[in-house]
This record gives sequence, structure tokens and C-alpha cells, in this order.
Amino acid sequence: MRLWCLVFASLVVTCVARPQSLDQIVEKYNSEGKFQGVVLVAKGDKVLLHKAYGPAEFVWETPLTADAKFPICNLTEQFTAVLVLREVEKGAMRLDQTVADFWPSLKGSPTGEVTVEQMLLRKSGLAHVEQLGPDIAPAVEVVPNDVSWFWRMRDPRFGDIQKTAEFMLARKPVSSPGFGRVNPTDYIVLGAILEKVTSKSYPALLDSEILAPLGLKETFLLNSTTLVPKLAGSALMGVGGLHPGPCVRWENSPSGMGIVSTATDLQKWAMAIMDGKLLNPASTSLLLRHDDQYLSAIGVSMPVPFGDRQHETAELLGALGAYRVQMSLLPGDKVIVILLSGSNTFNPKPISRQANLPYELASGALVP
Repeated sequence: MRLWCLVFASLVVTCVARPQSLDQIVEKYNSEGKFQGVVLVAKGDKVLLHKAYGPAEFVWETPLTADAKFPICNLTEQFTAVLVLREVEKGAMRLDQTVADFWPSLKGSPTGEVTVEQMLLRKSGLAHVEQLGPDIAPAVEVVPNDVSWFWRMRDPRFGDIQKTAEFMLARKPVSSPGFGRVNPTDYIVLGAILEKVTSKSYPALLDSEILAPLGLKETFLLNSTTLVPKLAGSALMGVGGLHPGPCVRWENSPSGMGIVSTATDLQKWAMAIMDGKLLNPASTSLLLRHDDQYLSAIGVSMPVPFGDRQHETAELLGALGAYRVQMSLLPGDKVIVILLSGSNTFNPKPISRQANLPYELASGALVP
């Protein structure tokens, strides 16, 4: 499973009077146990709803606040995709370049034939992190939880993008280039390529190209060993009720899963994408393109009926551990719906399926 308000000093984001229907929509899902977390609904620079529902953590049940931070899971990939497309626009790299162009030792191998574009669209077929298990490093210390092995490993090969990329590229692909399934390896490798092309670390590139220019002060790379103020807790609903959310080594894939952010910062990000502040029209179209085969890592865009007409939508869904995130846009209407949750009781679903929380909120935002 599994995007974006460039704010100038003179811009003020204002909340406008709105019927209680948006809040009532979320309250209904919350009362039914289907959503707890932070919701932000906006139309352009006007915030229609920004509210927290449920607890910040699940033991003392401290109330969650609207400025809480959440790991944004797969939404991180969109930041990486923008960084890649910016380098393509500069002429520093091409979408048809292959893995072998950056790791010459892989020339002639199936892995070496994978292109930048295939990785952007998650069609690389590269080795999947879910293939990794105790057999590769039985003595490695892991965090005891129920996420897959890769997200638990404390290993010097993981946490450094170059080493992680090289380790995964050395493993057997799961399919031929042009096929494949959702795979964190694609964006790990893209992060490593960005470092090679720019001669900057991924964190430095992210900050200089996106976070600082857009003023995303509450957005940064998450490290599992660092305490983050106002980081929302997580819990998994399972047999017997709620269980503590699993511990995740987010730093094992900084360019694919590693960003933490707030709903307000994500609204700024969404507006920057839709207003063309980061990419030219051609790149923005690629970022939001519709893939008929499956939801690409970059985002899925398709017309969806609201009332008596079709509206173009673009969205990205993400999950890891107990965290669930969704960002759904109606670019032509500048409507933004952001849902951030620390519980798997929220099941993100595309707006195109209708009759779900993001669709109902987008519908409410379209009301004049």
C-alpha cells in the first residue's frame, strides 16, 4: 500500500466557517472504531477541518492533539520521487538510466537492466525486503515485534542507504524488470542513486531541496532511537483487543519509509505539488499519473464521480507496523484530505472505491 501549501511570509492559512458535517463524518467513523488519529481537510489555503480524534497513546489514553507527528510510511516515497524528478529536470540523470549505470559491476545482469522509471513506478522486480530472514544473519540483534525481519534488524548494512542498496542489489530479483509488486527496495536504491548523482547525503538533499524551501519545520527523518516530541503512539487491534504497536527501525529505509511529519506540513507539501512549485508540468503529470495495473508508489490518479460530474483524484496510501496514513487530492479543485492514524483499525482505501472516509470528506469539501 501505500501528495503536498508552499507558504510565503505573506501567506496566512485560515480556517473558514463550515457546517459541522465534516466533523460529524469523522466522529461517526471514530465512534464505530474505524478511525482514530488526525484529520485535515482543506480547499486551497482554507482549512475546513483540522482535528484529532482519540488518544495520543493507548495506555494512559492521553488525548491526541492536531499537531501530533506521525511516521508517514510510504508517503516518504513521494518526497524521494520529487527529488529524482528534479534531478531529471536538471539533466543530472534520466528516467531510462539503468542500475548498471550507477553500479557498473551489475552490467549484463537482470538487476542491472532495471531503469529509474521502473523503480519510481515499483515495477523493478528487484529483490524484496520481505524475503530477508534470520538465515541471512542469525546473530543479528532484532527488536522483538511482529513486523518483518528487515524492519527490525540492527545491522551495519542497514541504516546506510548505500550499503543497504548494495546488499539488496546483490540478491536475486523476484521477477523480470517491468513487473513486480510493492517493494521498499525500489526507493532504497533510488535514495542511493540520488546520493551518487548529487554528492550529497539523502538527509542533506531532502532538507536543501524540499524541507527548507517549503518551510516544513515539523518534517524530518525518523530514527528509532531518538525521542520525538508529540510523536503519536501506535497500537494494533488483534486477538484480545489492543496490543502495543511494533517497534520499527525506520532508519533502515530513510528514502522509502523514514519521514515523520504533521498534517499541517503535509498540507503545505500537497499545495506545493498541485501549484507546480517543485516540478514542471511534465514531471508533475508523471508524479500523479494513472497506472491501470496497480497503485504505483508515486500515486494513483483517476476520475471519480462526485455528485453529477467527474473529478480527477490523486492519492497515496501507506502503512507500516500499526501506523496508517492516506493523502487524497482533487487537484482541479485544490481539495486535500489527510488522514494520519496510529492504529490498524483505520483501513486506508482509495477514494475511487467511494463509500469510505476519504470519499465522504472530499465530497463535503466540494460543497460551496
